[in-house]
Amino acid sequence: MTIIEESIYRKNFIEREPSFFPHTNWEEIEKLGIAGETAKQVLFFDFLQIIPDYSGNTDGIVFGTMFEFKNEFGTETRKESIDEQCTRYYNKLNALAMNLPSKLLQISFNDKKFKLYSMSKYFLETEGTWTNPNDFKIFLSNEKYEKGWICKESITAYNLKYCLLSNKKTISKHDIINEFKNPHVLYINPFAYEHQIDQEKDTCKNDAWLTFNMNMLGSDDLKKRYGAFFTPDKYVIISTKMLRMEIEKINKSDDVQDYIIIDRCAGTGNLEKFLKEDELQHCVLNTLDYLERDTLIKLYDNRVRMILPSELSSLDKTTGMITDGDALSEKFYNFCFQPDKIRFIVSKDSYEKSLELNKWLTDPKIKIIMLENPPFRDNTSNQSKSTKQEKTFIEKQMIANKFTAQESREISNQFLWSAFNHFNISKYILFAPPTYVKVRNLIKANVDNSYLCNRLHFNASESSILLASLVPSENNLPEIIETKSDLEKTVIIKRCKSQISSLIKVDNTNDEVLGFFNTQLFKINELSGLLTNRTSDSHITFYRLTRENILYNLPLWVANCYVPKDYTEREVLYKSADGGRKYQEDCRFLRQCFIWSCITQKNKCFSGFQLKNELCLAQKTIAQEIFLKMETSDSDCVLYEQWLKILNLARLKSEFNKDWTYGFAQIEKEINIKIKSSTKDKSHILKDKFKYEDLNVECKKLKELLKKYFVTELESNLFKYELIK
Repeated sequence: MTIIEESIYRKNFIEREPSFFPHTNWEEIEKLGIAGETAKQVLFFDFLQIIPDYSGNTDGIVFGTMFEFKNEFGTETRKESIDEQCTRYYNKLNALAMNLPSKLLQISFNDKKFKLYSMSKYFLETEGTWTNPNDFKIFLSNEKYEKGWICKESITAYNLKYCLLSNKKTISKHDIINEFKNPHVLYINPFAYEHQIDQEKDTCKNDAWLTFNMNMLGSDDLKKRYGAFFTPDKYVIISTKMLRMEIEKINKSDDVQDYIIIDRCAGTGNLEKFLKEDELQHCVLNTLDYLERDTLIKLYDNRVRMILPSELSSLDKTTGMITDGDALSEKFYNFCFQPDKIRFIVSKDSYEKSLELNKWLTDPKIKIIMLENPPFRDNTSNQSKSTKQEKTFIEKQMIANKFTAQESREISNQFLWSAFNHFNISKYILFAPPTYVKVRNLIKANVDNSYLCNRLHFNASESSILLASLVPSENNLPEIIETKSDLEKTVIIKRCKSQISSLIKVDNTNDEVLGFFNTQLFKINELSGLLTNRTSDSHITFYRLTRENILYNLPLWVANCYVPKDYTEREVLYKSADGGRKYQEDCRFLRQCFIWSCITQKNKCFSGFQLKNELCLAQKTIAQEIFLKMETSDSDCVLYEQWLKILNLARLKSEFNKDWTYGFAQIEKEINIKIKSSTKDKSHILKDKFKYEDLNVECKKLKELLKKYFVTELESNLFKYELIK
């Protein structure tokens, strides 16, 4: 345990002031007849005046000793089940990169027995009986630990731990693997990296957990900068089928002598994992990362046609990146298409490889297939004042070709555009967010095959990744794409032509402002806002809501509140203005959007000192005046009546300010609050409870009604009028 870890441990567990059980005599405690195993466990540690670490859902860890409590040990079969349970605890602690206790102390309450094990070999050191928890004080000062180990369950946790313990902001994958192989900071056994890579060479049969997690290694700064996502096997199998369909077509052609498969962002080569040896002989693989290049060589050397970059002269030892492998750089394209420009700045071997590659790329009788899973990252996400990213060679070219800054910044867009504009491809098999088929006119192509993947399986959050087989065409991408998905349903992806912001009815003349809203971008929940005041964020444009425009504008904000039902809707459904202003003729729909917006907790309009919320109901507000002039339906009244219940209950609470007007969000934040209860968990932390249970019950009911109202009253019209598409 490091000095930092030990100080945190003492602060959180040893020095925290618990509320101890009032008895100091263990016999008196036992006479109370407490039966529960967990309750006895808490009393045990209370008696010793210690609050252990319960990480990994263990029965308690005190420095180097892990405790396991049972009412009784029982038979040998029971003993084995206890041993198995403790082993699971141990594996879980290692998966969390926790310090591993060297001792396991099993204690039974009813028959007063104990067993002390050495965790390194799971060897029984001693056993006996006990009378009082004080008998175990000798074991509480144990500060010896066992070394952890790198495996598929623990590799990312130990990566994070090393990054936290290191003073370096940017830690390369190479730094991490070197630490795993020769530990200096981490208390782990040396990791047999080369052996594991050798095991993964037979990738069709073995669990390739190391190459799968390679993109998760390194510091957050590095991962955010390069945005790589490893492709899971289930989707590689599908892309391989698409690739083979193209290979079969090429092999039947009399005009084609050869073909090459190019992967400019190959990583550890997982897209090529299921290719046969004769198919691999056509592959040109490139990667930016030194460790990935090293892995590619170990897995594919002499099996593929070429591995790039061909030399390490441009290696940045800080990041572990080989800049010559940057497939978006000018030097990379000179290597591919203009060897003479790099002749005197690279080695003779690299120059000869450049000549060879250029010959393949320019020969009309050699077909070019691109197979790629590019990084998914918008450079704007990293463009803070201190870390502004330089424009890539391809980004500058896209800007020169009249693409917007937003279109040009996205890395996957750069890979897509450059594939069609620099390489004479016959097919591009691509993993990327569906944005390029939803709203971008980056390329002229047709989609002859596709599959909608779940980004959750890419070591990322749940969303859609479109695997598409793209064929160059004279026309833009199709208006509608039908694709299969993991959920065994066909998903329809529709192109969006115009941004929903074009429907905003601007009113800058009326002084009676009910609030401000934003709903500019295509993506749902990209920037959500319905506020009393404009935000101070200069990148967001907020529009005034007045009596004259509120009924027309609120549906645009409501569209932004749509909650995707599963991954096939994330990144697939966008806001749009393609339906025009037809929605404005539907008075019932406008009324429903208004009522829902005034009541929902997603409305963040608040009252405060010198600030009045005018966009809430059942109070003296402009919104209430508008509402009273409306003809309401039964479903509207149900929602309104539930809101009245909550408002009337809130008025009785001490936190209510009678001079303010309240929306649901403000009541949730300031009145329906949580306080500490008198009940504690086993860590002696007071549990939270709602201060006003009657109010909380009604708030829960309203939330359910709001969800139901959105689905039954609003959702179909949002799609009908193409506010969501």
